[in-house]
Amino acid sequence: MFIDCKLVLKSYIPEKLEKGMWFVRVKTEVIYGDKQEYLHVFELDIVPRDMETYLTYNGYPVQPYLVYPMINPDDTEVVAAYPEEIGWWDEGDHVDELRDITVKDINNILEWDNSMVQIEVFDDEEDEDDGTPIPILYNDKVTLRDVHTVDSDDWIDEDDDYQDDGDDDVWEPEDHNTE
Repeated sequence: MFIDCKLVLKSYIPEKLEKGMWFVRVKTEVIYGDKQEYLHVFELDIVPRDMETYLTYNGYPVQPYLVYPMINPDDTEVVAAYPEEIGWWDEGDHVDELRDITVKDINNILEWDNSMVQIEVFDDEEDEDDGTPIPILYNDKVTLRDVHTVDSDDWIDEDDDYQDDGDDDVWEPEDHNTE
């Protein structure tokens, strides 16, 4: 089962800069005359010689966290997954394999899904302390997917009163009268 979570980027103070660290920029685009701003993550490819100058212009590096949605914004956030646990991406039921999550996936979540993503959790298990669902870990990493992904099981509603007459183009209700 997948449930919604929010992707949160938290900054930290590094001892030194390393290749692969994530940094954030605010991107601005004009779409249909409307100014849109969103976060854009980029990876550090080349380690700069002057760490202080780089951090002055780019800010501190960030790490991704997944938190459960909160009803009351004054509540403390409950972390669903820590940075070292974020790792697998599920394309949906049409693909049988999981792949490593990429910075491009993170940017798509930030830009198109308002930082919302789905995380795979156990159906019937909850944390004893706070009652939140427990994420499923494969090789110590959680599985994420787009919030717009629909399971193949969700395509068919068992309660619908349709009957299949063999013609794929026409659906007829069961209770129609021909008298």
